[in-house]
Amino acid sequence: MLITEKTKKEILCYLFGIIAFVVYFLPMYFFSSWNLSDIFLIPTIVFLSYDALRFIGRTGVFDLFAFQFANWLSSWRKGDPLKYKDAYEYKEQKRESREEKGWIWLPWLIYGMVCLFFCLLFAFLPPAV
Repeated sequence: MLITEKTKKEILCYLFGIIAFVVYFLPMYFFSSWNLSDIFLIPTIVFLSYDALRFIGRTGVFDLFAFQFANWLSSWRKGDPLKYKDAYEYKEQKRESREEKGWIWLPWLIYGMVCLFFCLLFAFLPPAV
């Protein structure tokens, strides 16, 4: 097989990023009074903050909250034992899972940096008359 699963996911992320940007950009450009710098600022924030939050989440910062939420949900199910003995076991299992699975971050970083470049470019260009 020439294309791996990770490559398929990356291609889908690239396509989704382009489609999401076009669907956002066209109405904002033609139907709003925003200038181009402001229009490019929103996707910059979305793409780069998504990447940053995924990075923070993959370091295990939110594992304790996820562990508590999983235990809380299992406490509502009748006859359902707790999935994890303690938070350390949960954190170790999640760490192994994160190491096993990859993380797709490059498309969002590229789109965020391109949008940031255009945001800054149009902020310093004189407005068209």
